[in-house]
Amino acid sequence: MKFQNLFLWPLLFLPLVYMGVRLLNYYRRKRCSERFVERSVWDSVIGNISYTRRFWKGGLFTVILGLVILCLLRPQYGKSYDSVVRKGNSIFFVLDTSLSMMAEDVSPNRFERAKLEIISLLEQLKGDKVGLILMSGDSYIQCPLTMDYAAFRLFLEDVYVGIIPQSGSNLASSIQLALNAFKDVRGQGRGLVVFTDGEHFEGDLDGMIKKAKQEQLRVFTVGVGSDKGEPIPMINKQGQKAGYKKDKEGKVVMSRVNVTDLKRMAVETKGAFFFSTNVRFVSDTLYEVLSQYEKDRLEEQFYERYQDRYQYVLWLVLLLLLVDTFVCEMKQKSRFLSFSWLLRRKV
Repeated sequence: MKFQNLFLWPLLFLPLVYMGVRLLNYYRRKRCSERFVERSVWDSVIGNISYTRRFWKGGLFTVILGLVILCLLRPQYGKSYDSVVRKGNSIFFVLDTSLSMMAEDVSPNRFERAKLEIISLLEQLKGDKVGLILMSGDSYIQCPLTMDYAAFRLFLEDVYVGIIPQSGSNLASSIQLALNAFKDVRGQGRGLVVFTDGEHFEGDLDGMIKKAKQEQLRVFTVGVGSDKGEPIPMINKQGQKAGYKKDKEGKVVMSRVNVTDLKRMAVETKGAFFFSTNVRFVSDTLYEVLSQYEKDRLEEQFYERYQDRYQYVLWLVLLLLLVDTFVCEMKQKSRFLSFSWLLRRKV
């Protein structure tokens, strides 16, 4: 037995206060009666009043008041177990951390723009599991699949360009990491969202695309930047721009978004391709696309719940209220005479 609204326990003093007030009024009326009317003529003056019935009526109301307060405390007894099934998508974000993501053809640069896109999409997701894979010459999981979006954002904020020492863009290893993480996740709600400029993909990308297609893993690619070309700024240890990246011949290297491979990858895996530019964010459109797919059963949780028993007390209150209507402070003879007098008046 437990009480859900135990904070209301001070109300239990109300019946005692009520009884105290009734007793105080009783003795006050008695003293007033003794002062103005002699005890020997009480029966002739106030003989119609039954003090015994008045006492029981007051006691009955006190019990009713106590039971009402007991209902407010919500007594609970017995347990039941309810299950809640969570459904949603399982999404891995792949973030390119290679040097080319420092190009400034989008504001403030490709890398920061990609992070803003992820955060904007994250704010729209509800009940989906998300994870983060970092990609450069190698790949690793920065944040495993989780429903804790606050923890995900902390992992995302710690990421910077060059966090992976190996240069390049090994998307094949990122896809393999995602497939390994999705081994225990089945259904249509799995997705891989890649934020990259798509330059110089390494590894057996074609083989991994076929494998992702076999595993029914949809790959959504987001090309961050422009296909016109942009120089890659070099940043010194003081965090200041120190010229642009140059090739062996001393020419400035121009970085372009590899639209062809990104589109091909998305089409072959039944995903979608998006272009993130200065004109608009793609997170809203990406969210609408992701929401169209059937959500998988992510987890089932069981909750312990106590059964409310105040209904039985409430039925007892209604019964006592019905009894209270038949309890009169007047004597039976007086009630009968009064009733006969009313009948004669009507006639």
